[in-house]
Amino acid sequence: SVIRPGRDALEEHFGPIVLIFGLTAEPDRIVWRLKGARLLFLPLPSALFAGCGAFETIVDGRYHFDARAGIAGIGLLVHYKGWLTEHGR
Repeated sequence: SVIRPGRDALEEHFGPIVLIFGLTAEPDRIVWRLKGARLLFLPLPSALFAGCGAFETIVDGRYHFDARAGIAGIGLLVHYKGWLTEHGR
């Protein structure tokens, strides 16, 4: 996937499908909430992608992430989580 800035949101592109996420800052993390979706230029029902979202946090100086993607009627397609550190640490 490719993530790009959009209008007041981040857009994650999976080939012809684009998921539009609003980011919310909470005291201990940033939460990605689905705001919309489209196929090429056609809007798709957000409820179809209700299983999509993520959060990010910092723990012990590491960037941690947890992301899920699912489709209504099919279920969870992918769930990945992990952490990153700054190069050289």
